[in-house]
Amino acid sequence: VRLCSSCTFEDPINPLCGWTDVSKGSLMWKRGSNGTLVGTNPRPTFDHTTYSTSGSYIYLTSSDGTTPNSTARLITSAFRQASSTCRIEFWIYLTGLASNQLNVMLLTDNQIERATLQRFHYQSMINWTKVNIEIGRVDVPFQIAFDSQRSITWGSVAIEDTK
Repeated sequence: VRLCSSCTFEDPINPLCGWTDVSKGSLMWKRGSNGTLVGTNPRPTFDHTTYSTSGSYIYLTSSDGTTPNSTARLITSAFRQASSTCRIEFWIYLTGLASNQLNVMLLTDNQIERATLQRFHYQSMINWTKVNIEIGRVDVPFQIAFDSQRSITWGSVAIEDTK
């Protein structure tokens, strides 16, 4: 199976690997490490790449800490096309209530949503958990988006080691 891309979020020169936070409002994606997640919810105490407290990952945060029903979007750089065996693999850390969710989306043509590849509810994973999603053949330029929707209650979400 062919991997479409790779990022550990550890590179000091290109820490986001060409990914972009296109969130609107106070909910946003940031690069961080142990202790950078806000709130009292359980959070990763180490990153998955280095298994250390100084390693980095992408996490969801809010500038005001209380924005209900907000959505944040993190998108990959554009891919020209994908072979029939293309997939995305990543590690994810999720806590919180089931009303909070993370969607992995396939975007084409100026970030138009083409398909929801997978949907996760925050309460479903309390440790780093490996995820594999088959993308398959895509004949047009595309991007992968991580959309998080947060209700009035807080949860934690972090993404690491994407391939």
